[in-house]
Amino acid sequence: MVATDWTALGQTTIAAAAALGGGVVGAWVQGRTQARTERHRRREQAAQVLADLATLLEDADPEGKLTRRHSNVDEVLRLLADRRNVLRARLLTLAAGQPSRPTRRLFRELDRAVTSSLISNWFLGMSEDASDREELRDEAKREHARAQGILDQLLDRL
Repeated sequence: MVATDWTALGQTTIAAAAALGGGVVGAWVQGRTQARTERHRRREQAAQVLADLATLLEDADPEGKLTRRHSNVDEVLRLLADRRNVLRARLLTLAAGQPSRPTRRLFRELDRAVTSSLISNWFLGMSEDASDREELRDEAKREHARAQGILDQLLDRL
């Protein structure tokens, strides 16, 4: 019979268990760190796009300085629509990458609300009938407020 050195066997077993445990804990920590980094990256991207949209909404405010200051409303609205088209692609890309279904839905709602707000501004800018203008201005204000409200909801989620 061969003599067994139980001390060496015990130390080897303990070392193997510690290595396995350390590997599991290390992988878990790395996974959490990577997930946190990804959430931070998504939050930074969303913050940039939402800040750009906030600026667009500020410029598209039916009572804002931009629309009152320019006599060529058609040109102003075209420039706003061009900015919106660039931001729309970024916004929808962010929506697709969101892990939360309610947040994805809010991103898509914001896209529709900003579009509706700009369309309402376009109708307001193209109207020459004074009686229609008041109704169109009220509609543009409602659409703008709706877009701003959805933007605020998204900012609260970040």
